[in-house]
Amino acid sequence: MAEFRGLDDTNKLTAREIIVPSRTSVAGPTTLATLKTIAGIPIDLFDELILYKAITTALVGTAPTLDIYFQSSPVAAPDPAVDAHWDDFAKFIQSTQATGLAAHILPLVAGVMAAAASSTVAMSHVRGAEQAGFVAGNQFPYHWGDQLRIREVEGGTVTTHAVYSIHAVGIRRK
Repeated sequence: MAEFRGLDDTNKLTAREIIVPSRTSVAGPTTLATLKTIAGIPIDLFDELILYKAITTALVGTAPTLDIYFQSSPVAAPDPAVDAHWDDFAKFIQSTQATGLAAHILPLVAGVMAAAASSTVAMSHVRGAEQAGFVAGNQFPYHWGDQLRIREVEGGTVTTHAVYSIHAVGIRRK
């Protein structure tokens, strides 16, 4: 891998890291982490992020669901514990009992909408965390910024919680 020398560096670069190691899901919304770096490199320096969710134990229950949101912050010095500081940016496809051990990939490209032809809500939108209308696989068509809060939301009646990990790949193409 090429040595990275900072913002003005023109080296192409790929960095990889497990950002959420083996985790058992819990009921309700939970903040898992605030992603600021991948392998020590600030995430705002990447042009693309590829996020991968690997499930090793599937959800079991009555209509169990697991949603993982990536939220950007429109405020200075955001607090990971304050929902009003965060806005949904992207979301993995929902895990259910039917999806079992399926692995999910969520590519994020700065300035490009993923999956659908358009954003799930207008570019100018009401800030929201875990918005019901935010479609999985989509992202807003702007850069994610210097940090992403990762939120887990488990719903339904769960008798066996999911066990999963989340991996991140940051790609700099400049």
